[in-house]
Amino acid sequence: MSKEVQPCGTHAAYVRHRRKGEECVECRESERERVALRRAERREAEIAVQPSGAFLSHIGDVGQVVRQGDEPVRIEVPLSFDPVDSAKWRLAKVRGAMAVSSPRDMAALAKVEAEIIELLNELAAPKEEKKVSALDQLAAKRAERLAAS
Repeated sequence: MSKEVQPCGTHAAYVRHRRKGEECVECRESERERVALRRAERREAEIAVQPSGAFLSHIGDVGQVVRQGDEPVRIEVPLSFDPVDSAKWRLAKVRGAMAVSSPRDMAALAKVEAEIIELLNELAAPKEEKKVSALDQLAAKRAERLAAS
């Protein structure tokens, strides 16, 4: 009871021809197309987020369009020097990378995400007033008195 032989143009037929040392143009061409398709699929999976260039909109804000799968996503690039805006922008980029990254990159991205969240918490915390020593307070009062007289 032997297995049914696959027709030419299939991967199984290509392997059979190679094993027997035979030349089959149809099998060779179909195998070449199959390998090219697999390479293209693998390349697309590795390059899930691909920058397609920066742009300048009519109001002057700079953004970047990236491809995530088939949908283009616009990432706003902050132009201000506000550290909170910058940290929020970096957090959005890290979370976007986490959505499309491989498991091997997840630990590093999670660490960066935690660091950015910690920075945002530090920036959002109320600023403590600078403590002034008693001697500095007395010196200030004395300077006020001298200036008033």
